[in-house]
Amino acid sequence: RANKASRPQTLLGAILLFLAAFWITSLVCVQTRQNRSLLQTKVRVDTLLKRAPSGVLLIDENNIIVRANTQLCSLLSLDADPQNLIGIHHEEFISMLNLEQTTWFPLASNALIHSHFNEVSDSNGLSLKIDWVPIQYNQSSLGGTWFVQDISENKQKEQELLTLATTDALT
Repeated sequence: RANKASRPQTLLGAILLFLAAFWITSLVCVQTRQNRSLLQTKVRVDTLLKRAPSGVLLIDENNIIVRANTQLCSLLSLDADPQNLIGIHHEEFISMLNLEQTTWFPLASNALIHSHFNEVSDSNGLSLKIDWVPIQYNQSSLGGTWFVQDISENKQKEQELLTLATTDALT
């Protein structure tokens, strides 16, 4: 008699075990797809950063560097591989710069501040345009990105035009 009563329980247990295994398998499949999607996104971002004509420095909401590119290191004359910047705090990055560069990458007091840019020049005549672009989602800060562009040639041409305008008899 105990045998007859345990058959439905055994059957129910087997069905529940099968459903649990099915559920776990489907969760693993979903996670695998999400991991693949995240990896593909990372590869896309890394490819964009390598090909970007500007230097790029991306920080998260805790001011930790999550991405940087070779152009950034080159423009700032940093003797560092961009991969070695990943994971360091903004303050540590600033300490790697030379003295005149330390003010070029200020953190916004309000993380949800709008984009802005600044033009800076160093003592070697290098002129850079540095754009700050905050990254937000649902009114929360996710960090931001600095885009660094060499505008030395443009500045030189502007100066030449200004010189011509003030010295040329035809102007």
